[in-house]
Amino acid sequence: MSRLLKPIPDKISSIVFEGLRKTFDDVDDVAIACVYFNYREPATPPEILANLLKQVLKRNNILSKDIRASYASHRQRNTRPHLTELSTLLASEYSRLTSCFLVLDALDECATDNNVGFKILSELQKISNSRLMITGRPHVETLLSKFTSTTLEIRARDEDIRRSLETQVDESYNLLDCVRNDETFRRSVIDTITTKAKGM
Repeated sequence: MSRLLKPIPDKISSIVFEGLRKTFDDVDDVAIACVYFNYREPATPPEILANLLKQVLKRNNILSKDIRASYASHRQRNTRPHLTELSTLLASEYSRLTSCFLVLDALDECATDNNVGFKILSELQKISNSRLMITGRPHVETLLSKFTSTTLEIRARDEDIRRSLETQVDESYNLLDCVRNDETFRRSVIDTITTKAKGM
């Protein structure tokens, strides 16, 4: 499941994750895990929970008896653990820690079929010592409304988007001269992208 371990592209999530990592990197009883969702690479709830479990296990030098037993059993039968088993193992491993920080980035990119996002959050809410940060577009609030959560809308101002685009146009070597040198065309491109961005 290495595809879920890509660097987090969202700036806010990246800042939070790096801050947590630096703060708790040497703390043995605190775990930090992240998942970046990408609609082009859909993952099932068992794959996502397995990924979170793998990240937590990497912090421990000694594997628990439950983990070793599950691994041996599935290896012998050439099977994979199902959602309920992974959820139980995850809760068991997290219970051995003081805190667990989980970052789910771009949850709205999660496949909507089979209620993937709902299943993941339903399992994660069972873990009492976990702290969960979720990012996503506004429509992810529909999913979050089914759980106890606090939301904060973060929206870029048009002038900030415009300023960023102007800097990118000035510094990019790959743009055609017509964009860089024709002020009317340049303004049209920047205005159009700013409008389409809708604060993202």
